[in-house]
Amino acid sequence: MRACGLRPQYPRLAFPEQLNPVVAPGWRPQFFDCLYHGFTNATAFSPTDVMPLARWARAAMTIQATGSLAVLGLVIARAVNILQLTAFGPRVSDSVAGCEHRASVTEPGQPGTLGDETISL
Repeated sequence: MRACGLRPQYPRLAFPEQLNPVVAPGWRPQFFDCLYHGFTNATAFSPTDVMPLARWARAAMTIQATGSLAVLGLVIARAVNILQLTAFGPRVSDSVAGCEHRASVTEPGQPGTLGDETISL
């Protein structure tokens, strides 16, 4: 519709300026208005001042908020993992892997002894 120069009969998103035509008569959203709308939706995880009126607008805002929440969860999980490694040092499994321990006993054959052998972990 827009390519033909036609305006939709009903707006898909309700900007505050459109709801009060006395303040800004003939106002139409520009690129920065839509960019601001996307930013506030991604950071607040909900509609802020622009209300979706069409179903596809609600679906698009839901997908954007869900994606933002997933990325935020991944960033927080990675930060916690990095902090755990620096706070507690390497894990036990990292430090033991690949090393050998020797258990030696002077008299092999006694109960509870292993004798002179190598144990690999």
